[in-house]
Amino acid sequence: MRAEIDPQFFVLRTIAAGATLLDSEPARGHVDLEQAQFRQRKRAGIQRSHASGSVHQHISSTCTREDNRFGGIYSANFDIFNSRILQQRLTGFYNAQCCGVAFEYQTYNLSFTRSGVSKDRRFFMSFTLAGLGNFSPFSGAMGGVPR
Repeated sequence: MRAEIDPQFFVLRTIAAGATLLDSEPARGHVDLEQAQFRQRKRAGIQRSHASGSVHQHISSTCTREDNRFGGIYSANFDIFNSRILQQRLTGFYNAQCCGVAFEYQTYNLSFTRSGVSKDRRFFMSFTLAGLGNFSPFSGAMGGVPR
Protein backbone atom coordinates (compact mmCIF):
# COMPACT_ATOMS: atom_id res chain seq x y z
CA MET A 1 0.00 0.00 0.00
CA ARG A 2 1.18 3.51 -0.78
CA ALA A 3 -0.23 6.95 0.09
CA GLU A 4 1.00 10.43 -0.85
CA ILE A 5 0.06 13.62 0.97
CA ASP A 6 0.30 17.06 -0.66
CA PRO A 7 2.63 19.03 1.68
CA GLN A 8 1.23 22.39 0.59
CA PHE A 9 -2.45 21.65 1.27
CA PHE A 10 -2.05 18.64 3.66
CA VAL A 11 -4.49 16.61 1.57
CA LEU A 12 -4.29 12.94 0.56
CA ARG A 13 -3.59 13.02 -3.22
CA THR A 14 -2.65 9.46 -4.16
CA ILE A 15 -3.49 6.10 -2.68
CA ALA A 16 -2.57 2.71 -4.13
CA ALA A 17 -3.09 -0.80 -2.83
CA GLY A 18 -2.16 -4.12 -4.36
CA ALA A 19 -1.81 -7.82 -3.71
CA THR A 20 0.24 -10.57 -5.33
CA LEU A 21 -0.44 -14.31 -5.17
CA LEU A 22 2.64 -16.47 -5.82
CA ASP A 23 2.83 -20.22 -6.19
CA SER A 24 4.61 -21.96 -3.28
CA GLU A 25 6.64 -24.18 -5.64
CA PRO A 26 8.49 -21.67 -7.88
CA ALA A 27 10.81 -24.32 -9.35
CA ARG A 28 7.88 -26.03 -11.08
CA GLY A 29 5.40 -24.58 -13.47
CA HIS A 30 3.26 -21.97 -11.77
CA VAL A 31 1.00 -18.97 -12.17
CA ASP A 32 1.44 -15.58 -10.46
CA LEU A 33 -1.49 -13.18 -10.14
CA GLU A 34 -1.24 -9.48 -9.27
CA GLN A 35 -4.10 -7.03 -8.72
CA ALA A 36 -3.87 -3.36 -7.75
CA GLN A 37 -6.02 -0.23 -7.46
CA PHE A 38 -4.63 3.26 -7.98
CA ARG A 39 -6.47 6.50 -7.26
CA GLN A 40 -5.21 10.06 -7.61
CA ARG A 41 -7.09 13.28 -6.85
CA LYS A 42 -6.84 16.45 -8.88
CA ARG A 43 -4.10 18.88 -7.93
CA ALA A 44 -4.80 22.57 -7.91
CA GLY A 45 -4.24 24.19 -11.32
CA ILE A 46 -3.97 20.92 -13.30
CA GLN A 47 -6.67 20.03 -15.83
CA ARG A 48 -7.67 16.41 -16.39
CA SER A 49 -9.83 14.79 -19.04
CA HIS A 50 -12.91 14.18 -16.88
CA ALA A 51 -14.90 16.52 -14.69
CA SER A 52 -13.74 15.24 -11.31
CA GLY A 53 -10.08 15.55 -12.28
CA SER A 54 -9.31 12.23 -10.60
CA VAL A 55 -7.55 9.17 -11.96
CA HIS A 56 -8.79 5.74 -10.87
CA GLN A 57 -7.15 2.65 -12.40
CA HIS A 58 -7.34 -1.08 -11.90
CA ILE A 59 -4.10 -2.89 -12.75
CA SER A 60 -4.05 -6.63 -13.40
CA SER A 61 -1.19 -8.96 -14.28
CA THR A 62 -0.87 -12.73 -14.79
CA CYS A 63 2.34 -14.68 -15.33
CA THR A 64 2.64 -18.38 -16.05
CA ARG A 65 5.92 -20.24 -16.49
CA GLU A 66 7.40 -23.71 -16.57
CA ASP A 67 10.77 -23.99 -14.78
CA ASN A 68 11.63 -20.47 -16.07
CA ARG A 69 12.23 -22.13 -19.45
CA PHE A 70 9.10 -20.88 -21.18
CA GLY A 71 6.02 -18.94 -20.29
CA GLY A 72 3.94 -15.86 -20.81
CA ILE A 73 2.84 -12.66 -19.11
CA TYR A 74 -0.33 -10.62 -19.63
CA SER A 75 -1.00 -7.28 -17.95
CA ALA A 76 -3.56 -4.51 -18.39
CA ASN A 77 -4.35 -1.08 -16.91
CA PHE A 78 -8.06 -0.23 -16.91
CA ASP A 79 -9.38 3.33 -16.41
CA ILE A 80 -12.45 2.89 -14.21
CA PHE A 81 -13.88 6.41 -14.71
CA ASN A 82 -13.76 6.29 -18.52
CA SER A 83 -14.34 2.51 -18.90
CA ARG A 84 -11.39 1.94 -21.22
CA ILE A 85 -8.19 -0.06 -21.31
CA LEU A 86 -5.18 2.27 -21.13
CA GLN A 87 -2.43 -0.27 -21.68
CA GLN A 88 -2.07 -3.98 -22.45
CA ARG A 89 1.08 -6.08 -22.61
CA LEU A 90 1.46 -9.62 -23.88
CA THR A 91 4.86 -11.26 -23.44
CA GLY A 92 6.14 -14.72 -24.35
CA PHE A 93 9.57 -16.17 -23.60
CA TYR A 94 11.70 -19.28 -24.10
CA ASN A 95 15.05 -19.95 -22.38
CA ALA A 96 17.35 -22.89 -23.20
CA GLN A 97 20.74 -23.72 -21.65
CA CYS A 98 22.77 -21.44 -23.89
CA CYS A 99 20.34 -18.76 -24.98
CA GLY A 100 16.85 -17.35 -24.76
CA VAL A 101 14.41 -15.20 -26.66
CA ALA A 102 11.44 -13.09 -25.59
CA PHE A 103 8.79 -11.11 -27.46
CA GLU A 104 6.46 -8.41 -26.18
CA TYR A 105 3.48 -6.70 -27.81
CA GLN A 106 2.07 -3.54 -26.20
CA THR A 107 -0.94 -1.37 -26.94
CA TYR A 108 -1.56 2.08 -25.45
CA ASN A 109 -4.66 4.27 -25.59
CA LEU A 110 -3.73 7.54 -23.88
CA SER A 111 -5.41 9.74 -26.48
CA PHE A 112 -7.54 11.53 -23.87
CA THR A 113 -4.55 12.64 -21.75
CA ARG A 114 -1.89 15.28 -22.32
CA SER A 115 0.93 12.73 -22.22
CA GLY A 116 1.91 13.24 -25.86
CA VAL A 117 1.22 9.58 -26.67
CA SER A 118 -2.07 8.78 -28.36
CA LYS A 119 -3.02 5.30 -29.53
CA ASP A 120 0.13 3.31 -30.07
CA ARG A 121 1.21 -0.28 -30.69
CA ARG A 122 4.72 -1.53 -30.00
CA PHE A 123 6.58 -4.78 -30.60
CA PHE A 124 9.81 -5.69 -28.79
CA MET A 125 12.26 -8.56 -28.99
CA SER A 126 15.00 -9.51 -26.56
CA PHE A 127 17.59 -12.27 -26.64
CA THR A 128 20.02 -13.71 -24.11
CA LEU A 129 23.37 -15.37 -24.81
CA ALA A 130 25.06 -17.36 -22.06
CA GLY A 131 28.20 -15.68 -20.78
CA LEU A 132 27.45 -12.40 -22.58
CA GLY A 133 24.20 -11.15 -21.07
CA ASN A 134 20.93 -10.04 -22.58
CA PHE A 135 20.12 -7.58 -25.32
CA SER A 136 16.81 -5.80 -24.92
CA PRO A 137 15.20 -2.42 -25.62
CA PHE A 138 16.07 0.62 -23.53
CA SER A 139 12.43 1.72 -23.24
CA GLY A 140 11.65 -0.41 -20.19
CA ALA A 141 9.91 -3.18 -22.09
CA MET A 142 10.33 -6.84 -21.26
CA GLY A 143 9.79 -6.41 -17.52
CA GLY A 144 9.18 -9.60 -15.58
CA VAL A 145 10.84 -11.93 -18.11
CA PRO A 146 13.23 -14.35 -16.35
CA ARG A 147 16.76 -14.38 -17.71
